[in-house]
Amino acid sequence: MRVPFFKFREQGIWDFFLISLFIKAVDSSLEFIGGLLLLFVNTQAILATIISLTDSELNEDPHDIIAGTIHAAAQSVSVSGADFAAVYLISHGIIKLALIAGVLSGHRLAYPAFIGVMSLLVVYQMYRYSLGHSPWLLVISFFDVIVILLAFHEYRYRFAKARPVSE
Repeated sequence: MRVPFFKFREQGIWDFFLISLFIKAVDSSLEFIGGLLLLFVNTQAILATIISLTDSELNEDPHDIIAGTIHAAAQSVSVSGADFAAVYLISHGIIKLALIAGVLSGHRLAYPAFIGVMSLLVVYQMYRYSLGHSPWLLVISFFDVIVILLAFHEYRYRFAKARPVSE
């Protein structure tokens, strides 16, 4: 039995969407855990550990972009900045996990909410990038835009049939 091409194509898009949601869920979980660590573990101890780890890496390779970026970020964090980061990461992680769960459970309204929230996050990331923050924000934002487009496609594909057809 032959499977029509469009069915194969839609299954591939759905599979890619599921993979991207899994990646976003892992990212959101790590944000949540990182926020909890910032909230409950001594901020100075975390920063000292990060700085010592990146110092040894930068001694080996002074041009290491990732270690240099992490090192600079850790040196610029204040206690109030760490508190803000903790609250931001925890709320950001919880919101994204809840929206991902809604999309995966097939709730119709979860799709527009997911698309809207992810779009706002991309705008915020681009704002942060424009202030001179990490170029990684561009990579994350590019991935987020792909996830948004996949969510939009899946929303239209799944719920187009649910609308009454006008004659």
